[in-house]
Amino acid sequence: MYGFYKRPFPSPQFVCLQIFGIDWFRDNVQLLVLTAHMNTVELRLLLDKPEAIPPEPFAAFCSILEFCMQCVETADFVPDEPALQLAKNIGEAVNFVVEFWTDCAQHNINLSNEVNACIYRLTVCVVAVTGQNMIRPELFKKAAIMLVRECTRQLNSKQLQTSRHILTVLDEIADALRGNEDVKQELADLTNRLHI
Repeated sequence: MYGFYKRPFPSPQFVCLQIFGIDWFRDNVQLLVLTAHMNTVELRLLLDKPEAIPPEPFAAFCSILEFCMQCVETADFVPDEPALQLAKNIGEAVNFVVEFWTDCAQHNINLSNEVNACIYRLTVCVVAVTGQNMIRPELFKKAAIMLVRECTRQLNSKQLQTSRHILTVLDEIADALRGNEDVKQELADLTNRLHI
């Protein structure tokens, strides 16, 4: 999961998560909740200036968010209350990042290819794990368009592995694109290019 990002930002949390994995939090679940919360705050601060987002730290924060989501989904040692807190933090962060992404597109703010790729991967990961439940429905309709267009960009850039992430969420994207025939055609063209 974490090998996707190039030159990850070496924050202590990121390094520990890479080395120790989920078990690092087994004896202190509140540390996991705090890590998720701090990660959400850091993501918001990092996205304050869209034209100057440093790709490496952003990729690391996205990785931490994915890791926290993995903990909620798979860790048997996370009790219900901390799991709910984690899910809330993850949901807030994901919705913030995805809304940021769609707003930038709407206002013609160009993000770097690395940042777009990170948001694409994060969004696909969230939808693959939780369905589209974690992202607000109206926001996911906009995000589905962004996913199709970013996947096309990835494919045009010969980033086949990254572009293929979309395959795990095709049904959710197709559902979100109901009534948007132009983008549905883009999705059909894209799936043909991916040889599906």
